[in-house]
Amino acid sequence: MARNRKELDVGIFAQTLNNIEEFANNIYMAQYLQEVVEGHMRLEQEYHQAILADDPDAIAVKEAEMEVYSNSFALTYHLFDGAEILQ
Repeated sequence: MARNRKELDVGIFAQTLNNIEEFANNIYMAQYLQEVVEGHMRLEQEYHQAILADDPDAIAVKEAEMEVYSNSFALTYHLFDGAEILQ
Protein backbone atom coordinates (compact mmCIF):
# COMPACT_ATOMS: atom_id res chain seq x y z
CA MET A 1 0.00 0.00 0.00
CA ALA A 2 1.35 3.40 -0.92
CA ARG A 3 2.13 6.11 1.57
CA ASN A 4 0.49 9.50 0.98
CA ARG A 5 3.16 11.54 2.71
CA LYS A 6 6.58 12.61 1.56
CA GLU A 7 8.63 9.45 1.32
CA LEU A 8 12.15 8.70 2.37
CA ASP A 9 13.83 7.47 -0.78
CA VAL A 10 17.42 7.45 0.40
CA GLY A 11 19.24 7.43 3.67
CA ILE A 12 19.76 5.08 6.53
CA PHE A 13 16.09 4.94 7.46
CA ALA A 14 14.57 4.53 3.99
CA GLN A 15 14.88 0.74 3.84
CA THR A 16 13.84 0.40 7.48
CA LEU A 17 10.71 2.44 6.86
CA ASN A 18 9.83 0.29 3.85
CA ASN A 19 10.41 -2.92 5.83
CA ILE A 20 8.23 -1.72 8.72
CA GLU A 21 5.43 -0.79 6.33
CA GLU A 22 5.62 -4.15 4.55
CA PHE A 23 5.61 -5.99 7.89
CA ALA A 24 2.55 -4.05 9.08
CA ASN A 25 0.73 -4.77 5.81
CA ASN A 26 1.52 -8.47 6.11
CA ILE A 27 0.18 -8.61 9.66
CA TYR A 28 -3.00 -6.84 8.59
CA MET A 29 -3.53 -9.18 5.64
CA ALA A 30 -2.82 -12.26 7.75
CA GLN A 31 -5.44 -11.15 10.28
CA TYR A 32 -7.95 -10.38 7.51
CA LEU A 33 -7.44 -13.75 5.83
CA GLN A 34 -7.72 -15.57 9.16
CA GLU A 35 -11.06 -13.89 9.83
CA VAL A 36 -12.33 -14.73 6.35
CA VAL A 37 -11.26 -18.38 6.65
CA GLU A 38 -12.84 -18.75 10.08
CA GLY A 39 -16.05 -17.11 8.88
CA HIS A 40 -16.20 -19.37 5.84
CA MET A 41 -15.66 -22.47 7.96
CA ARG A 42 -18.44 -21.39 10.34
CA LEU A 43 -20.79 -20.81 7.41
CA GLU A 44 -19.98 -24.24 5.97
CA GLN A 45 -21.01 -25.84 9.25
CA GLU A 46 -24.24 -23.82 9.31
CA TYR A 47 -24.84 -24.76 5.67
CA HIS A 48 -24.48 -28.47 6.43
CA GLN A 49 -26.84 -28.10 9.40
CA ALA A 50 -29.38 -26.43 7.11
CA ILE A 51 -29.06 -29.34 4.66
CA LEU A 52 -29.60 -31.84 7.46
CA ALA A 53 -32.62 -29.85 8.64
CA ASP A 54 -33.92 -29.80 5.05
CA ASP A 55 -34.53 -26.02 5.24
CA PRO A 56 -34.39 -24.63 1.66
CA ASP A 57 -34.56 -21.00 2.82
CA ALA A 58 -31.62 -21.39 5.20
CA ILE A 59 -29.68 -23.31 2.53
CA ALA A 60 -30.12 -20.47 0.05
CA VAL A 61 -29.06 -17.86 2.61
CA LYS A 62 -25.94 -19.82 3.61
CA GLU A 63 -24.99 -20.38 -0.04
CA ALA A 64 -25.21 -16.64 -0.67
CA GLU A 65 -23.17 -15.84 2.43
CA MET A 66 -20.48 -18.36 1.46
CA GLU A 67 -20.34 -16.75 -1.99
CA VAL A 68 -19.52 -13.42 -0.31
CA TYR A 69 -16.64 -15.04 1.54
CA SER A 70 -15.39 -16.70 -1.64
CA ASN A 71 -15.46 -13.33 -3.37
CA SER A 72 -13.43 -11.88 -0.49
CA PHE A 73 -10.73 -14.46 -1.20
CA ALA A 74 -10.75 -13.61 -4.90
CA LEU A 75 -10.67 -9.86 -4.25
CA THR A 76 -7.71 -10.17 -1.90
CA TYR A 77 -5.88 -12.31 -4.43
CA HIS A 78 -6.45 -9.81 -7.23
CA LEU A 79 -5.59 -6.78 -5.08
CA PHE A 80 -2.14 -8.19 -4.60
CA ASP A 81 -1.88 -9.93 -7.97
CA GLY A 82 -1.50 -13.18 -6.11
CA ALA A 83 2.22 -12.57 -5.67
CA GLU A 84 2.24 -11.54 -2.03
CA ILE A 85 -0.37 -14.07 -0.97
CA LEU A 86 1.42 -17.04 -2.50
CA GLN A 87 4.74 -16.29 -0.82
